[in-house]
Amino acid sequence: MRSLPVSAITTFRHLLTITALLPLVLASVVELRSTAACAPDPSDRAPWAELDPPYRTDFGTPQHENCAVHSGAPLDFGELTEPPTAERAATSTADDIDVIAHWYNDFGLDSTLASPGWNGWYDWQWNFPTNRDGDDPGSELRYDPARHPALGFYKGDDPRALGWIAYWLRSAGVRAVSFPQEAGFTTDGWGGPTRDWLEQYLEHTPNSDALDYVLPIGTRGGPAEIERRAVQLVDTVRDHPHVSVFAEDGKRYATVNAWDLESLRGQFDGYANLNAPKTVAFLRSVASSFRGLGYDGVAVLARRSGVLGQRWTQFVPDGIRIIGSTYDGLYDDGGTHETYADYTEGIDYDSIPALQENAAIGTFTALETTFPHPSGYRLAGSTPQLFRKQLDRARAHIDEHGLPRVMTVYNVSEWAEGGPGLIPNARDGFGYLEALRRAIAGEPEPAASALPARDPDRADTDAGTPRNPTADRRTRRHGTGPAPTSRRRWVALR
Repeated sequence: MRSLPVSAITTFRHLLTITALLPLVLASVVELRSTAACAPDPSDRAPWAELDPPYRTDFGTPQHENCAVHSGAPLDFGELTEPPTAERAATSTADDIDVIAHWYNDFGLDSTLASPGWNGWYDWQWNFPTNRDGDDPGSELRYDPARHPALGFYKGDDPRALGWIAYWLRSAGVRAVSFPQEAGFTTDGWGGPTRDWLEQYLEHTPNSDALDYVLPIGTRGGPAEIERRAVQLVDTVRDHPHVSVFAEDGKRYATVNAWDLESLRGQFDGYANLNAPKTVAFLRSVASSFRGLGYDGVAVLARRSGVLGQRWTQFVPDGIRIIGSTYDGLYDDGGTHETYADYTEGIDYDSIPALQENAAIGTFTALETTFPHPSGYRLAGSTPQLFRKQLDRARAHIDEHGLPRVMTVYNVSEWAEGGPGLIPNARDGFGYLEALRRAIAGEPEPAASALPARDPDRADTDAGTPRNPTADRRTRRHGTGPAPTSRRRWVALR
């Protein structure tokens, strides 16, 4: 059994003192939470976090804010209040842009706890105030309030936590959520003792039917396994008919995502066979299965569309609509960027040939990885204002080039790899959700006079720069000017 960290021992001593002062403590719950081991420091809040969103935020007590580390028994995450009901959006019109948010949900899962090995994904160690930039106890603290969820370190398969997230996403105008996964969707293990979070979401979560969804087809594992999982995917769409629909030329395609169509082609045909007859036959079978459910075929949002994406028009008669949908963040014109602000200013969709036709543009709430996650995003300084700038530029590019009326957002809650997501955090509050909602609704950004006064001693933090930025940066590309004003609208909040 692991020994308790010093911070937990200190908290225990505080609790002994508090017991003698219980009446005072009950009258001062907010102040008590600020001294908890994992509670956020109120001074970390940025000015835009003080703006009140036009939807409910009374989710109850944040979960698991005692820095408890798993040491055998499952953790007690606590219980949130029941989320309010979110209403489904009206059917999209030809001018609307559907926003699809990529939802990676890695933390607080029973399925992780049931797996062998390290349990840091389960108990949220990577996000604790005690997280350091390396294994050495003397290394620099890497706590970032932008990675501290307002829900606390929530249980990722808790239907109430998922229900609040779904409510907020829908309230901000998100049309659908996507669950990318290279191995593909599966219902293996559903109904068993270990809760699969997608089972909890689709089967038991309030508000899951207020959002459309996009499930992944597998692109590795061999043809037989890919086909088996595809059958499970279609059966799930049959049972949960609010799948995301891509509408074009009077046809309605059930939408899936694919991690890598080149990998799929390699699995079925080998990379040398550019005609890919077996791969196309597989996609035809998926399209046929969806036609049996009343759709006109399948739309594939492909992170890497490859050879098949280049020839997408020839597959439309077979009910296969392939759309390039990369979201790797390389959407600028070739320079080196040190910060997220540099990257955002450098976005130049016109310089990327693959984004001039048949592409779903991707936007990014943040692009900064925290230790010990191995991914290399190193663009510090994300803010809701910069995210809004990305949204407006992407919308303008879609309008000007007649691209498919789809935009993706990375990410909902991939706190370790990507950084702060759409759902509220301790630094930004509901800032990212509000940036998205205001962009969709065509509302201007809040005027500087509407924001609370900024503490000049905290200017770097308020601007979104972490307290402990690393010197190592990923090479990015460099920049252009402001986005032109869009002439068309997004999918409405209706």
